Amino acid sequence: MTLDSEESRGLTRDGDMSAESTKPDCDIAETIQSTEHVYIYRKPSATSRYALLFTIFNCCIGSGLLAIPKVVSVSGFVVAACYDVIALTFCTYCFLLITEVNYHGNFASARELARNLYGKAFMWSVDISVLACILPITYVSISADYIRTSLITLAGLTVLESQMWSVTFKVIIGAGIIFPLTIPRSISALNIVSSFAVVFVIFAFIVLNVRFFGWFTTGNLNGQHHVAPPVPWFPESTNYIADIISYYTIFSTLYSLHASITPIQFDITGSPRYKTRSMKLTILIILPIVTVIYAAAAIEGSLMFNRNCPDPSVVDCIPVNSNILLSFTGDTVISVVMFLYSIVILTSFPVMLYPIRANILAWFKIDKYTRRGYGLFILVGFILTVVCTTLAILIPNIDKVLSIMGNVFGVIIFQLFPLMVVYKLPLLKKNSVGDILEEKLKRALHEQSLGAKQSNIDGVEFGSAPMKNESGDEIDEESGSKKKKQRLRKTKKGSAKSTSALKENEISIRYRMLDLSKAHHKPHLCIRVMFYTTAVILVLFNASAAVCEVVLLFRKT
Repeated sequence: MTLDSEESRGLTRDGDMSAESTKPDCDIAETIQSTEHVYIYRKPSATSRYALLFTIFNCCIGSGLLAIPKVVSVSGFVVAACYDVIALTFCTYCFLLITEVNYHGNFASARELARNLYGKAFMWSVDISVLACILPITYVSISADYIRTSLITLAGLTVLESQMWSVTFKVIIGAGIIFPLTIPRSISALNIVSSFAVVFVIFAFIVLNVRFFGWFTTGNLNGQHHVAPPVPWFPESTNYIADIISYYTIFSTLYSLHASITPIQFDITGSPRYKTRSMKLTILIILPIVTVIYAAAAIEGSLMFNRNCPDPSVVDCIPVNSNILLSFTGDTVISVVMFLYSIVILTSFPVMLYPIRANILAWFKIDKYTRRGYGLFILVGFILTVVCTTLAILIPNIDKVLSIMGNVFGVIIFQLFPLMVVYKLPLLKKNSVGDILEEKLKRALHEQSLGAKQSNIDGVEFGSAPMKNESGDEIDEESGSKKKKQRLRKTKKGSAKSTSALKENEISIRYRMLDLSKAHHKPHLCIRVMFYTTAVILVLFNASAAVCEVVLLFRKT
């Protein structure tokens, strides 16, 4: 492929496998491999940005909303506020810069991003971290238990309390509900699914507020008079130090977009710049909203319920549960909320599975938009659903195991991955794929507006509306013979090849992407000091949290 000189900006040209950099802090190695890729432009729909809001919202909120009141009650408002400010600031800063990284690299997954910037070793560490931290095993257990508990309370089906029904519900949830939700392959389908979850989350939040203000004005809670417990400004005692340290990672995982930003941004329609602006705007809207919801639930739960009730003979003591809904006993409305919230968790499953499946498809170079690739896409979703359901059944305390794994491996995907990606952003800007695509796309759209059927720009191809005869059959414009519905074109993504049809108003642009993993990148000394200092602090915090989690596990057993 040949790139115009004014568009190359440090990228390979005329098949050359090398590039030079004039900046001393971003020197490019003398020999750098490049691979050919294809970008497909599709015009964004009017509702795509609003649908994106639902998906990002669903990524950022889930079962953590129900657990955060207990966490804040134990750690105290001051410690929890410090944790959340640090997590929110770090996540917002990194998420916005990751969207810039995605613009300049046009990466399809977190795996591809990691490989392109740091090589295979870091790529595999990111893969392992994503599998260990994001695989939604607990979503099967939580949703099944919520539905079963709701039916016991609402319908009086006490027979469902047996262990056999507990296992049966997990199988039913996994095979009958979760797996069908993993079948859609487009981000637009996930947007539709996520829109339902948003409604139920808002409903649960409203009910929680109604119960709080009802207790605040009348003093009645769970059918009895309940005196307000002391305000938990600080930890109750030093006995909870291990708990408080282990809670650090919970706050960093409340906004679980780290592995999802890249594949979501890659799959939404529009130009590279439009997709970047949409992601940034969505992040700046959703993160504050989610933070307010988390904070309100945490404050209300901590003020309503007691930290603990050591004396069971005390009537006016209602402990805060690790699931805030379970603290409301005998409440029919809360049982309905629990049932609806199980749907939120169910719809969150395919969203959480999205980056994991994107990585697995990249392992085997599978294109999900071909017929064979879509079949494998469904198969991967089925296998992951079976794995999650099986582990949820076989390991009763899987949440504790995953919590320890999250503390051990979470430092990679939740802290080091965004930090290291942002570190090499200047190098990507120097060799921006997004700028090249924007320039070519602008020229191609101009040609298309003038009525051109074919582009004169190298590596650019237009999709055209097929001509039809009186019977409605597609015909070839030149010969008038019947035409196949699918027009073949070769798409090379890395070393993988696929064939698909270029539809009307679509534009394909071929480009080359440099492998920057071996490129010399040496920023200023102060930036390097800040980078390594931050990385060391993050690793130490996560290591401490993991140790405390293990200590707590053995202490309770």
